[in-house]
Amino acid sequence: MADLDCQVAFNQEMSALNEISKTSKDILELLKTPESSKSDTLEAKIDETNRLLKLLCIGILGKDKE
Repeated sequence: MADLDCQVAFNQEMSALNEISKTSKDILELLKTPESSKSDTLEAKIDETNRLLKLLCIGILGKDKE
C-alpha cells in the first residue's frame, strides 16, 4: 500500500513538473525575438545615426545641407 502511495505521489509530482516545463517553453518562445543579420543591424544603426546627425545640424545651423 505504501508503494502505491509513493507511486501516486511521484506521478502527481511528475505531472506538475511537466506542466511547468511546458509553460516555461511556451514563455521562452514568446520572448524570443527574430534574429537579424549583423549587417542589417549595423546598417540600421548607421541610418539612425545619420538621421540624428541631420536633426542636430538642422537644430544648430537651421538647414540640413549647404
